[in-house]
Parts: sequence; structure tokens; C-alpha cells
Amino acid sequence: MTARPGFPAGSGAATFQDIRRSLSGQLAKSATGVLRTGILPITTDRLMVGTASMVVNVQTCVIVHDRNGAVYLPNDGVQPVQLSSAPSSGSRWSIVYSKQRETEAPFSDAAAGPLIDKVESTQSETAARNLLPAGARELGVWKVDAGATTTNAASGVTYTETVPYTAMEGGVVLLRNAAEMDAWAPHDGAQAYRLDTKTLHVRAGGLWSPAAGVMPRITLYPNGTQTVNNQFGVSNWGAPGVGGSDQSLGTDWFEYVVANGIGVVKVKKAGRYRVVLRMAVQNANGQGIAAYIINNGDTANPLAQDTVLTHPNYGTMLKLDLGSIPLAADAALGLYIPAASSALALGGTGRAAGQFDVQYLGPIS
Repeated sequence: MTARPGFPAGSGAATFQDIRRSLSGQLAKSATGVLRTGILPITTDRLMVGTASMVVNVQTCVIVHDRNGAVYLPNDGVQPVQLSSAPSSGSRWSIVYSKQRETEAPFSDAAAGPLIDKVESTQSETAARNLLPAGARELGVWKVDAGATTTNAASGVTYTETVPYTAMEGGVVLLRNAAEMDAWAPHDGAQAYRLDTKTLHVRAGGLWSPAAGVMPRITLYPNGTQTVNNQFGVSNWGAPGVGGSDQSLGTDWFEYVVANGIGVVKVKKAGRYRVVLRMAVQNANGQGIAAYIINNGDTANPLAQDTVLTHPNYGTMLKLDLGSIPLAADAALGLYIPAASSALALGGTGRAAGQFDVQYLGPIS
């Protein structure tokens, strides 16, 4: 590659391919410089909708293609695409696509201009995809079962949107789910927003790191009392979904398990975390109790500790707080009682009886 004529420039020397290369600089790319094709989001509503016939309607959008550089293909209204009738048996897969057709070299399409059309197969989705013409941008897949007569039917018709979102360089790329995020590897500093989790991510060190919105967190509350003594692991936490305990982002980041007699929060990804742990100690006459936060069963090197003296009439509270601590992937945090002057009851039910909260703060610098 070499320097190309600029655009715009007084010389007017830039060819349509030179202009496309210039436009590519405005759009999101992978870390290796590959242009991210897809739709520039006007809305996050589905791109195609069914009708009371075998027509599907492609909604207003701007589709970015890569044909030796960026091509913006605007669809400024509803574009109908006629699917074939349902097969007599089995299913048919219809893949709707867009393409900017070119007759000028180095391209050799039969005609020039924009096209939104479909390819179809009754063999498989893969067989239909293999029929896509060169330069096509797949938009979505319609699976039509035998007997279907409309594309808006409640059964017999399945639509899967496969076209990704793209964005201008420096903008936020919208991602539908974890699979799309795993497949998108831009340069460090790029941003992406997960639509399914409502979390903004930033690329750092070649990995995605949650930065805003719904952040990774697990919060557990005691689900009953537990009598403890010396060298005792606490395990009376309610798992997410029990007694008000919950977690964000599913089990991608945290998991609560009871292992070797102690209830632990397993941290699945490396990062910097805040850990807050409280546990009620029920009233007793002049007893003492110590508590550790331990990692992976290491009682000799606690991460935090606290000691309280009990009151004969009122409960007391163990309080352990790690404002910010780096943790490796697969850390397993738990509450451990190294010493108690007698058997004592911990916990109760709900927030007032205690809390075990682990929050992701960011990557390890």
C-alpha cells in the first residue's frame, strides 16, 4: 500500500476507491484495521418485521459495506423483500442481505446500484449462507416451517437478526450479547455497550472491562443463624435468589458455592474489587469472637480481620471492608472464624443480619 490521492482535494484525482478508503477512516475498525461493517444505529428495534403475507419489511437504516473501503448504503424507508412460499415439508432458510453492486473495475457485477434481496435453501442455514454473493452484507435469517403462510405468525416462523451494529471511530459500538462482544476485538480505548446487560465496556489491555451502567456485583444476606466456634467457616449465606440475595450480569462474574464447609464467592475474572462483609453476632454475656476474610482457604494470610466483644442484651456486628483489592481470576472469598471464646450464633435473616457484597471496580493497573 502507498499514499493515495486525498479527499477532498483540489486536484480531483481521488477515484471512488480512494474516497472509500478515506471514508473508512471515520468508522470503527478491529485492532488489526479491519473495517466493522453493519448498521449505524438509528434505533435498537429489530431491523426486519414480518407481515400478513410472505413479505418481510426491512426498516429504515444505514448499512455500511466494505468494498475496497467503506460504502454507506442508506435505506430511507421500508424496503419489502418477498420470501418464497413455505416448503411442503421441513423448513426453508431465507437470508436477507444488502449489497452495493458495481460494474466498474475491479468489480464485475451484472448491474450497478443498491440491492436488498434474499437467498434461500431448504437444506440448511449454512447452505443458504453459501449462496450469498460476493460483497453482500448479511442482515438476518428467516426460518420458515412447512405450512406457514405469513411472516408475522406466532409459530412456524423464526427470525434471527445477524447484522452487527457499527459506529463511527471513537464512538460506542452496540453489542447484543456476550457472543458479539467476544467476536469484537478493537484497539485499546474503544468502547462498547452491551444491550442485554446495560453495561458500558472499555477495551483495555486487549480485554473488555465494564466501566459504567450495570456493573458486576454480588450481594448476599444471611439465610438463618449458624452456631460457630474456633476455626469455623461461615456458610449461612443465602444464594442469589434466596432471601433477597442477588447478583448482576448472571453468573459471568461471580458464583456462590459452599465448599469444604465454608460459603465462598467465587470471582471468575481478574480485576480490582471492593469487598464489604458484615455478620451479626447474637447477644451473649462477655464473649469474644474474631473473623477473617480469606481467599482460597488460606487462613494463615487473611485479607481483612475484625474482633468484637459480645453484649449480654444486644447483638453486635462483625465488620470487614476491603475498599479496593486486586484479585486474580478464580479467587474464592469467604468468612472464617479463627477464634471464639465459646459457641456463638451468627446471622439471622435479611440485610440487618449481615451482608456479603463484592463489586468490580476496574482492571488491575
